[in-house]
Amino acid sequence: MRLRRLPETGQAMVEFAALLPVLLLILLGIFEFARAYYYSSAIINAAWEGARYGVTNPNDTQGIRDAAINLAWALNLTNDNIVITCPDGNCTTVDNRLTVTVGYSFEAVVPLVPSFPMTGVATMRIQSVP
Repeated sequence: MRLRRLPETGQAMVEFAALLPVLLLILLGIFEFARAYYYSSAIINAAWEGARYGVTNPNDTQGIRDAAINLAWALNLTNDNIVITCPDGNCTTVDNRLTVTVGYSFEAVVPLVPSFPMTGVATMRIQSVP
């Protein structure tokens, strides 16, 4: 008498159900890392754009902030996120340095990833003073 093997139809489903949470966690981690990288790049570029505007208009602090905010519009930055500094507070001298610092708190979508601060800093030499 020959023994017949029973079909193993449920084995693949059980293995898939066991691995699905791990695979989803890895996939969400990849998405969160990509978002954090994009936000970091946007913050750095916003600081550079603010500094680029500021080297020709160093006394227009609102214009510097607007240039940075308009570049990183997806992050919903406010004036409080942007700090403009010059050595000794003197932004009226040519060849002095202007520093624009953009701060942002990254909020993750995945609950396992903690929130953390991001900072973009750009320093450029003042070209002209109006």
